[in-house]
Amino acid sequence: VGPPRHVEEEPSESSAEMERLALDCLFLRRFRRLASIVLSNAAAVLVMLALLALSVAYEVIVYQVGLTTSQYYVVLGKKDWWGFINQTAFCLGLIALVACIKSSKTYVSSTVTVQWRQLLTKRLQELYFSRKVHYRVNVVETSIDNPDQRITQDVDRLCQVLSDIVPTLLISPFTIGYYSYQSFSVAGFIGPLAVFVYFIISTIVSKLLITRVVPSVYELEKQEGRFRYKHAQIRANSESVAFLDGEFAELDSTEGHLVELVRAQQSVYNRQFPLNLGVYFTDYAGSILSFLIIAVPLFTGEYDHISTADLSGIISKNTFVSMYLISCFSKLVDLSSGISTVAGNTHRISVLLERMEAINEEDELSETLKKNKRPQDDGDDGDKEVVPHFTLKNVSYGSPYDDNIFVEGLTLELGPPMSVFVTGPSNSGKTSLLRILKGLWSPSSGAVVREPSGSLFLPQVTWFGTGSLRSQLYYPYTPPKTTPHEEGEIWRLIELVELGHLLKRSGGLDSSLLPMWYESLSPGERQRLSFLRVLCQRPKMALLDEAT
Repeated sequence: VGPPRHVEEEPSESSAEMERLALDCLFLRRFRRLASIVLSNAAAVLVMLALLALSVAYEVIVYQVGLTTSQYYVVLGKKDWWGFINQTAFCLGLIALVACIKSSKTYVSSTVTVQWRQLLTKRLQELYFSRKVHYRVNVVETSIDNPDQRITQDVDRLCQVLSDIVPTLLISPFTIGYYSYQSFSVAGFIGPLAVFVYFIISTIVSKLLITRVVPSVYELEKQEGRFRYKHAQIRANSESVAFLDGEFAELDSTEGHLVELVRAQQSVYNRQFPLNLGVYFTDYAGSILSFLIIAVPLFTGEYDHISTADLSGIISKNTFVSMYLISCFSKLVDLSSGISTVAGNTHRISVLLERMEAINEEDELSETLKKNKRPQDDGDDGDKEVVPHFTLKNVSYGSPYDDNIFVEGLTLELGPPMSVFVTGPSNSGKTSLLRILKGLWSPSSGAVVREPSGSLFLPQVTWFGTGSLRSQLYYPYTPPKTTPHEEGEIWRLIELVELGHLLKRSGGLDSSLLPMWYESLSPGERQRLSFLRVLCQRPKMALLDEAT
């Protein structure tokens, strides 16, 4: 991979933090925190128990299937025709049963993935959209890369891998204990002892190799998010790029992101190579270990009194028991790659979760968005009307990204029926004043008293979500039920701002023929539609950025 090209400066974790991303106590603490979110739901616990029950049933049936080979050796060695017929019928029944159980296990495992993803994502989204946390982690702070990717892709990948490996981790102690006993009954203490020593050595090696993989997985997820976000930016601003002839500049930039991505991806594969080497060696070396185990009692004469047919059955049974015991250990070793993915995604999700929880704990601002209530509906104790007002006392504020101060010692009181017009040159702090009033930024000094109930902020770059035209007019609130007179007033206001053509284009007030409103409107239409929101919602106080 060649040297990196020009890449925009983006959030990145410190090297000290990256060094902490390992399979350690921090991982266990973070994993336990995520697990508590999932296991707090009774339905998720029941489905998980069903998955464990199916996994146990599968192991029981597999054991019976595994013994059929040794039983075939006995009936064939004795030329027992009816025994052969009965054994075949029994085997076919077991095969049908194991097919049903395995398919059910796969289905329930997929259901577990869906449930876990829903619960984790719901919790993250609740924090993300509370107290303007989404603004803090996306705009104000730079310590966390790609919060959107962590909530969507990382959670999905974590849940998919977990639903596969958790049943194996939970039932392995029981299957290992049972097959260890069976191995001891056939080959003596040398059977389970040899397998245990074999597994301990392979586990130590895998643990050392996994520790090197986890930070690389974390870095790869970060670079994947940057590359995807860059292309999302181009998609959202394609017309601007076309007007500016910016194709070559954007090509250079995206190729720089691609270089960083493939470098991170190759780093993961480089570090996974020795891990896979150890895993595959463990898998294939186990295939001869069963014969080494049975060779000890066989060559020491413990089975000299056994007939040839019965001895074939014993050897076959020991081979199956030893191989399956090795397989149980090998499954744990094979989980190394999955565990490294779980560890990397657990750290990424937990970093975001911890920061969002910290913001909610430290932020004393009250929520201004109340579900199903519009600004003019707010009141206090039912009778007393709340009047929106904002008071600034000796406030100084500037950019949160540097030490540049826009305004010093500002004392101001705003509220209806005042009309205030703020002017000034570019970068003088006009929009920043609205951010201070809204609580998006904190002042460098001074005090701000806010009573935002009944107010409406109209940003310079407005936003239109999905849904009908009516839902755009009352965003972010649920549209109220209207009388015929009020309905006619809405139509009159639409014509007043010269947006009557949107009724035809969207199919009416309550149709959703334009699912992507922002992309479907011209800049002028966006501005007029945003003003129409003010006219329809009728707040007691409106604060507008670039009102002209």
